Amino acid sequence: RPLLLNSVLLRQNPHNVNEWLKRVSLFEGKPREIVNTYTEAIKTIDPKLATGKLSSLWIEFAKFYEDNKQLKEARIIFDKAVLVPFVKVDELADVWSHYIETELRHECYEEALKHVRAATTPPAHKPSYFDRTESVQNRVYRSLKLWSMYADLEESLGDFTTTKNVYYRILDLRIASPQVILNFAGLLEEKKYFEESF
Repeated sequence: RPLLLNSVLLRQNPHNVNEWLKRVSLFEGKPREIVNTYTEAIKTIDPKLATGKLSSLWIEFAKFYEDNKQLKEARIIFDKAVLVPFVKVDELADVWSHYIETELRHECYEEALKHVRAATTPPAHKPSYFDRTESVQNRVYRSLKLWSMYADLEESLGDFTTTKNVYYRILDLRIASPQVILNFAGLLEEKKYFEESF
């Protein structure tokens, strides 16, 4: 009965992300049906018409594979997800951050760094973050969420020079929040770079 109701709701609006996620939950314990439902949802939903966060559908699909110890398949889903023409840059930033966090959970540190570098690499013409004529893929390089993650990764996995370079790039892009500036000043002070910390 809940499946029938869900089918009716999806016929009324096939671009409803939350209803597709409910449909997936109705198939709990049936992996083949779950994969088929995610696949059908991804093929059906038009990103421009989606109601709800389309990124959450892709993230949950990848998480399904990760939970079932299929990291290779999860990576395939994430690789496709970062190419989706989402309406908002934040959705693409969410996909990238979950991709990076997945790699970190599996202790694939070089992969995590590779992904955060790819996400923050600006295109040749560097469009504005708010320029809606550009694709989200061309604008995500200005996402403070991703840059903050990049700085954290470099602090943990890199050295002082690489971390400092990331903070300077954040400042060059003029996207630094007060917290980022305080973190950078604290790092410089900790490493005895007192002049630069001011």
